[in-house]
Amino acid sequence: MIPKALGAASVRPFILSILAQQDTYGYQIIQYGKNLSDGSLDLQPGILYPILRRLENDGLIESYWVTPEGERKRRYYKLTDKGKGALEVEKREWIKMHDTFTRLWNPAHV
Repeated sequence: MIPKALGAASVRPFILSILAQQDTYGYQIIQYGKNLSDGSLDLQPGILYPILRRLENDGLIESYWVTPEGERKRRYYKLTDKGKGALEVEKREWIKMHDTFTRLWNPAHV
């Protein structure tokens, strides 16, 4: 299981990365987290939805409603141009941190 602090720090870039691939809804984001992390990233609705609202208030994502035939209405989220820029910044920061730990933990491979 991913520690809470690390999980919390990674939720924003995780959501932006998912939405860079496709528009989706909250429950599906939760499932992607579980599947991609082999169950280690357990996003709870009480954590996810406030972050989605914050990202939307910040203009990084937009939402719209879809009612699939025979199913209940779902709020889908999509990445905005501003969100694409924010994701690029997040990527650079995470790659920099990853590279730092790689050098620290594997000094022979530097």
